Amino acid sequence: DALANYGLGSIAVEKQDWNKAIMHLEKVLKSDVNYSVAYLALGKAYKGLGQKEQAATKWKDGIVIAAKKGDLMPANQMQYELQNL
Repeated sequence: DALANYGLGSIAVEKQDWNKAIMHLEKVLKSDVNYSVAYLALGKAYKGLGQKEQAATKWKDGIVIAAKKGDLMPANQMQYELQNL
């Protein structure tokens, strides 16, 4: 489920296991496209692999989703990541 995959993906980001993180976090977004914090973590994983365009795309998409839901913290974090990419 989305929560379990998000947890596994977040742990993988912390461990800098970027490919594993991407695998889990993409599953999150396939099951719940509105899971705004998954976009933040997924962007970090793509950035970790040096795929800056992919990271920027995920963060931009995530900002839109987070703004619609009123999730200000992840939206602000993604905006910060974009500015520092």
